[in-house]
Amino acid sequence: MKKIVLWNFAFSVVILLCSCTLTQEQSPLDMKKYLSLADGEKIYPTEGQLKMLLPLLPEETYTPAPPVSDRTYWEKIAQTQDGIKYKKEAVAALSKEPEVPITDEIYRRANKGGIRGIYKPRYYRTMDRLEKFILAECMENEGRFLPQIATYCEAIMSMRSWMHPNHDDSENSVLEGKRVAIDLGARKFGMVLALADVLLEDKMPAALREKIEKQLSWRIIDSYFRFFSV
Repeated sequence: MKKIVLWNFAFSVVILLCSCTLTQEQSPLDMKKYLSLADGEKIYPTEGQLKMLLPLLPEETYTPAPPVSDRTYWEKIAQTQDGIKYKKEAVAALSKEPEVPITDEIYRRANKGGIRGIYKPRYYRTMDRLEKFILAECMENEGRFLPQIATYCEAIMSMRSWMHPNHDDSENSVLEGKRVAIDLGARKFGMVLALADVLLEDKMPAALREKIEKQLSWRIIDSYFRFFSV
């Protein structure tokens, strides 16, 4: 639970800072003072900056949308053009298998030659389908998409590395389990798993939700805090 709180805290800080791109008169945060408290090249907030941010954070946990149990919200979304489009695409993809994990041989070739085309489309097609399955299940709420959601989540969690292969080092140390690191690929895989957990709640098996939380802690949250504790 502590790790989920930290995950949601990070989301809230990003949203709060984005809201502060308004003019200084409109902003709830004194950006000039906030930036003056920064510490060199560090990208995370200093203790002084955190003290400025904490009173402005919302009391409720951030979620990208209401959970599936909010039928009024999701039935309304289902009637929109985007909702109809996403559900149609989810139905069309129901028979398609995840395209991850890729083989170690493809990973190493992509790492050595920087060849994005042999892995990147597979990564993003997998994540795109899972997102649509999640949204379609939230709209329909009949369980039709749950088996594929579970299959795709398990496939992603079985990957030895969530990083883009060409972002790994020359020794493929993330793939080999010698270290854990975050890039945009890892961030995206983590985000879509978190989306499934947060929106579908107890429609997901408890064991799968627990596994997702552990994976997010290991691959994203713990890795982030280890990096900044050095």
